[in-house]
This record gives sequence, structure tokens and C-alpha cells, in this order.
Amino acid sequence: MLVFRRFFIWIAVIVIAVIYELEILRPGEFLIWLALITLLTLSALYLLYNRKTLSRQDLFLFAISPLLLVWGTFSFLFFLENFIVIQLIIVLSSFFLGVYLDNFFFFSRVPQLYQTFSLEGISSFINIYSLFFITASFISLRIFLNISLQILGPVYLVLVVLFLMQSFWINKFSVTKHWQYLLVIALLVTELAWALDFLTFDFFVKALLIVSSYYCMINLSLLKLKNTLNQRRLFFNLGLLIVVWITTISSARFF
Repeated sequence: MLVFRRFFIWIAVIVIAVIYELEILRPGEFLIWLALITLLTLSALYLLYNRKTLSRQDLFLFAISPLLLVWGTFSFLFFLENFIVIQLIIVLSSFFLGVYLDNFFFFSRVPQLYQTFSLEGISSFINIYSLFFITASFISLRIFLNISLQILGPVYLVLVVLFLMQSFWINKFSVTKHWQYLLVIALLVTELAWALDFLTFDFFVKALLIVSSYYCMINLSLLKLKNTLNQRRLFFNLGLLIVVWITTISSARFF
């Protein structure tokens, strides 16, 4: 049974990759493709879910990263034209999804073989990766379809909160106890996205500026909660953010 569960992970990942390709070929049926990748992802998670060791709340929080990954990839592919880039993103996103589900399999079903902090590491990376895709997609919707910020803003805020909930929880911090961090970071990121809307940068540039700021804020917050934040780490994170902003803005004319 364990072999079947692990085998199903990669079957689901391959099918999701095929659906990404179908999305490009037949975009008019995007609702069907979106429903299918959501169903496959949830099915894989539920099949790996161990009711004896995990609660339904745990399952919900574990599901955030893979769901936002497939949704982010799905939406981002709509705004790409380069064939090579599209194929690269499909391969990478599918691989990352498989790695996450595989680690969840060991965590839930074979804990003695689970490598400590594996899910923390892959979740952190996937969340940043997915947030970039989702942010770029929202900005693209704003630019190309002229959808109101009053509609996009609240939805984006909720998605950022979900990313934060998963990041805090996977790092063993109570979401309810530290809700102030989630609220402040989510509002700051959403306000930054709103402010950048008035600039004429490409959606890639805006997304990179927003996501790099998110990364800095979440990283500093987690360091603070772990009591490992010191002057060197503070300056390193802020310095890295400044370098990314300067490099991105100065290179904006090439996008």
C-alpha cells in the first residue's frame, strides 16, 4: 500500500504537467483544467494523509503550499509566450510539487525515514516561487484586463495571508498567537503592490520587487520569533533587499 501511495504521487504530478500543456493548447477550457489540477493535488494529499498522526487542520495547512503552487503556475502560464520558458516552468513546477508531496509522504506515512526540516525547506522555497507567479499574474490581470484594484486587492491579501499562515505553521509557530505578524506583513505587501501599480514597470519587475520585500519581512519575522535575529542578520537581509531592488529597477528597461 505504501508503494502505491508513493507511486500515485508521481503519476499525479505527470498528469498535472500534461494538463499544463493542455491549458496552453486549449485555453478556452481553463476552468476544466483548473478543476482537474486542484482535484489531483487534493487527492494526492488526502491519500498520503495519516489520520492517526495528523489532524484535519494539519492537512489544510499542508495543502496550502502545493495548491498555491499549482494555481500560481496555472495562472502564470497564461501570460507567457516563449515556448522554452513555458516548458521550463512546467518541468520545474511539476518537479517541486513532486518533491513536496514525496516529503509529505515520508512525514505522514514513514516518519522514521523523514529527513528533519525537509518540509520546512521545500515549503519556504515553494512559497516564494509560487508567490512570484501569483503576484505577476495579478499584475498582468490589472494591466491587460484593467480589473479594478478593489477586486484584486482583497483576493491578493487573502492569498498572502495563506502563504504567511503556512510559513509560520511549518516553522512551528502558532498562527493564532502571532496573528499580528501575519496581519502587518500581509497589509504591507498588499500596500506595496498597490503603490507599484502607479509605476510603469513590467509585471515581472513589479512582482520581483514585491516578492523580495515579502521574503525580507517573513525572514526577519521568523528570525525574531526564533530569538536568532542579531545586527549582522538584520543588515544582511536589508542589504540583500536593497541590492535586489537596485538591480531590478536599474535593469527594468531590459524587460
